[in-house]
Amino acid sequence: MLPEEQAKEIKEEQPKEEVVDVRMTAEQVQELGSALEILSAKSSVIKERTELRRLIEENEKAEAEEVSFAIRFSFVLSFR
Repeated sequence: MLPEEQAKEIKEEQPKEEVVDVRMTAEQVQELGSALEILSAKSSVIKERTELRRLIEENEKAEAEEVSFAIRFSFVLSFR
């Protein structure tokens, strides 16, 4: 470890960083809010589309099973 004096010298030799104001203007904050609102809406639409696709596939599968059952049932009844 460096002696305390040497550590102070090294710190003093290093260039001091310029302080930059990173605050946003009211207009920038409003624009950011609008952008986040749009992204949130888009995300919701994507989730709804995914859920709708799942429901459609589930419905189509159920309809196919109903048709298959009806065909098998009518086949069985035809032998009676």
